[in-house]
Amino acid sequence: MEQDEGIGVTPPLTVSVSHGRITIQLAEPSSAVRYSPPDRWQATARTAQGDRDRIALGFYITAKGFTQERYDTTTVQLEEAGVGAPDGRISHVALETNGEIQVFDIWESQEAFDAFGATLIPILTAAGIELNEPMVARVHNTI
Repeated sequence: MEQDEGIGVTPPLTVSVSHGRITIQLAEPSSAVRYSPPDRWQATARTAQGDRDRIALGFYITAKGFTQERYDTTTVQLEEAGVGAPDGRISHVALETNGEIQVFDIWESQEAFDAFGATLIPILTAAGIELNEPMVARVHNTI
């Protein structure tokens, strides 16, 4: 392990990450230090675990006719369909401007978003909501 000059840690030590917890083990087993980062650091912890192939994606979705009432109705329908809290969705934010809802979601992968879309799209279509092409970008950081 490289020594960070700002920390002043003297090897020998080992560092491991498991379930969002960082364990630093010094030469003597009784001197282990446990540190629990805030939840917002979970993405960093996953990267530290070597899970570098997974890249989260941000989806900014706008639609014509997506009023607050229609949003609330579709949210209930998604709950009833068993996907109110879908696998792979990290974060969901509904924004309101001039009476219409825009959505910003962060998903673990395109595949997870697509699986949710199989249920979402028919519900939105039946409600008369016309989706615009979503803006999709790789998530660089969340705080």
